[in-house]
Amino acid sequence: MVYEIIRDISDVSSAIQSLIDEAVERERRELEAEHDMELDDLRDENEALRQVIRELQQELENIDR
Repeated sequence: MVYEIIRDISDVSSAIQSLIDEAVERERRELEAEHDMELDDLRDENEALRQVIRELQQELENIDR
């Protein structure tokens, strides 16, 4: 009887740990996806700023001529 209770508690504990592991992994994937999207946005903004700088440099070169 005691061994059955201990085994049941162990089974429940394992099931809870599995649920926790799944939740942690799901959260990690969600955070990683958000991070990747933010990085992509920053790269796009960076490229847009570089384009503006190139255009301004071209305008300055045209003025200097």
